[in-house]
Amino acid sequence: MNYSKISEEMTVSDLVSNKSYGVFRDFIFTYMTPDHYNRKLSEYGFEKVGFEEGLHRMEELAASDGMNGESFLHDVYPESEQKEQWDKAFAKYLHFPAKTQNSEPTPYVNRLSVSFTALIHKVF
Repeated sequence: MNYSKISEEMTVSDLVSNKSYGVFRDFIFTYMTPDHYNRKLSEYGFEKVGFEEGLHRMEELAASDGMNGESFLHDVYPESEQKEQWDKAFAKYLHFPAKTQNSEPTPYVNRLSVSFTALIHKVF
């Protein structure tokens, strides 16, 4: 896969504007004030926290389901509650499945060999 270029000079704003992250870009970088949104990734520990590996995995998943990653987002609240309180429609579970034994080897498989699930909320 040809991944998007990521550098420590980029900002969170640059990542959010990159459509290759599919629907994940609407949920991953939330609740940030403008000063955080416009900080360089180097200020967040770019080399230490594995930005590239995690972002590449988001690209893989967004490209894998033919729905821009939508199949990895799941509703937290039933439809009836979402209709009563519209903001509940934007609360989601995000599931990043683990890579399998048959997957192409990558440097982060040892660190991220289990499924990842998180509760997220889209911010407008």
